[in-house]
Amino acid sequence: MLRTDFEVLRNVYKLLSDSSLSDEDVSFLLGKADGYFFEILDPTNKKKFKQDLWTLFVPIFRTSFTNVMPPPYVGSQEEVKLNSAANHNKKTTIYRFTVNYEDRTECKDGLEQKIAVEPEYLEWKKKVVTGERKVENKLLTDYLKFLISEGFFFTPKTSLFVLIHLREYFDKPFTAQDIAVSIKKLCRRQTGIETLLQRNTDNSRYTYSELFDISALDQVSELPAPQVDLVSGSAVNNRYKITHAVRGVLGFIELNERELVNIAVHPDFREMHMATRLLDYVMDLDEKSPLTLEVDVNSPHVEFLTNCSFIESKEDRKYRKSNNLSVIKLKRGTKKEDENE
Repeated sequence: MLRTDFEVLRNVYKLLSDSSLSDEDVSFLLGKADGYFFEILDPTNKKKFKQDLWTLFVPIFRTSFTNVMPPPYVGSQEEVKLNSAANHNKKTTIYRFTVNYEDRTECKDGLEQKIAVEPEYLEWKKKVVTGERKVENKLLTDYLKFLISEGFFFTPKTSLFVLIHLREYFDKPFTAQDIAVSIKKLCRRQTGIETLLQRNTDNSRYTYSELFDISALDQVSELPAPQVDLVSGSAVNNRYKITHAVRGVLGFIELNERELVNIAVHPDFREMHMATRLLDYVMDLDEKSPLTLEVDVNSPHVEFLTNCSFIESKEDRKYRKSNNLSVIKLKRGTKKEDENE
């Protein structure tokens, strides 16, 4: 492992230890499931700890980026070898490991010399807390309800975005756990209780927004925006619309069996992942069958489709290029196919 990566791991674990936050708190603020944060700290699996997370630790721990990054004396190509073992049970998760540093070259009196660095023995531990009753912060819940009434959650928000907003505008005491409890209550679907928020998944992170309903669409004219056919002239046998209780129809999607024919979102509501909601919905209708379509290779929609997880297989790309074809075949695979990849 690069020593720079290891030093960031060590710094983040120290930030967790010195804070009042739990692993579940940080996982929630990262927009992930419980236990995610401590999993990525596993020194035996460096692939999990991706650099796009590093900047998120600054607002989470209210620290500077220098406290996350490795110290300046660590060389960018310097490596460490970790001899480690993980111990998991119902009460704790423990990572025990020995860090073997490479001999470091330093310059002294104009001469380069090797500086031996002794091995370091470390233990990172997470204790599982069970049976703890999470009490609702009702003042915080009421404030979140006020934000909903003001349209704050019309555009999906991450939990970290909500935390930053609360730090600036909510003048009562609260914790990260309080935010999680209040949002969970507002997302709860229960008879006799109004559901005010829904949880989404955007760019692999949970977000929270007002409720959007997806149902069958009878009349395309319900959407006050022009269509843009992805597959011109294709038959359509299924249409679905996404709607908001106050703002009406926001977008729609058209299919010919499992071929994507068209997808459109009202211009006023773009950049809000409405297309993602529609695609996720129709994917869940048939989890065994992927969505497919063919478009011109120069179509302006290709970038949009790739951003929505449509890909061209290696075989199709090779065939298209070798035969100088102008049509590109795209597919959005099932969850099972994505997991296998």
